[in-house]
Amino acid sequence: RLMSILDNPVVGAVLQVISIGSQDWIVFILVGLKLGLSVSLMLSYLCVLCIIGRCFSKYRILFEKMQAGEHDYDGGTHRMSLSSSFSESTMFPGLLVGASLIGFVAIAVVVLVTLAFIVLAVLPMCLPQWLRPLFPALKVYIMVYAFKKAIQYACLDGLLADGAEVRHPRLFSLFWFVQIFFNAIVGFSNAICRSAIVLLISVVSCFFVDFTMVPEKIVSMDWAYYSLLTTAYTRHMFNNPIRVAAISVLQGRVHRVYGPAASMAEVGLELGRRSLTLNSKRIRARWWLAITLHNNPELQQWRVHGKPRKLANEGHICCFVDGDKDYIRLKQHN
Repeated sequence: RLMSILDNPVVGAVLQVISIGSQDWIVFILVGLKLGLSVSLMLSYLCVLCIIGRCFSKYRILFEKMQAGEHDYDGGTHRMSLSSSFSESTMFPGLLVGASLIGFVAIAVVVLVTLAFIVLAVLPMCLPQWLRPLFPALKVYIMVYAFKKAIQYACLDGLLADGAEVRHPRLFSLFWFVQIFFNAIVGFSNAICRSAIVLLISVVSCFFVDFTMVPEKIVSMDWAYYSLLTTAYTRHMFNNPIRVAAISVLQGRVHRVYGPAASMAEVGLELGRRSLTLNSKRIRARWWLAITLHNNPELQQWRVHGKPRKLANEGHICCFVDGDKDYIRLKQHN
């Protein structure tokens, strides 16, 4: 009966797994993968916190620069398009959540794969097989790099040159020519390393929305950064604390949820209504004229201080104040 139980394929598979698990290198791999998973998740959480923290920090910097009138940030030359791109700011929460989620998954996968590769690479049975094809290239690279540095520090910088002054031009030109051949080999390998580093930095930068790698002319194609920029500009234009404070001082009833209760004198149809004098009409009309010219700088060239009605009748465009009618008129006669 015992032999029949051992001949069972399920029992045989379990015993085989137990025998494999009893080996030290299998335990080492499992422990390494478990630690790698924990480290990858921890780094992913830190990456998400970093993305959110940098985003709000950049938002504050952009808002303060806009309030101060400094537009030296990326995308500062697109202020005209920002003023008409309010809908882009509504995508900012979704873009931030999406960037954080993509960063979490990408960091977790990359770190886990990297740590798994390191764990497998340090095993005696795996390391020689993986590195054996690279040994000749590594030997040549190390020898060339060491010889290049020896010529650079010992000959060029130490004996043949004193700072920026060349003491032995003939020998210096000879060793300088030799450096070209060694740098060709080192430069080729450095180009490969540079491509890997730039690719890694570009991938990591995709998770952050507080900066952009897109040129200034097409910064609107970076939807994440442009959405952050539009959000800051929208808050700067519509929630400007300086403007809100000025409006509150000039007209205290603007920002109240409920207006003041009407007095008994204001209950009647015409009671309590104070007619505006000509001076008050003119002052208010000039105030709105100043606001109109500030919001539309292209109209400032048509600002007329003399007799606007006469110029308007002649076919010119003019902005003038009509104190009697209490409004600003933009008039054009063909």
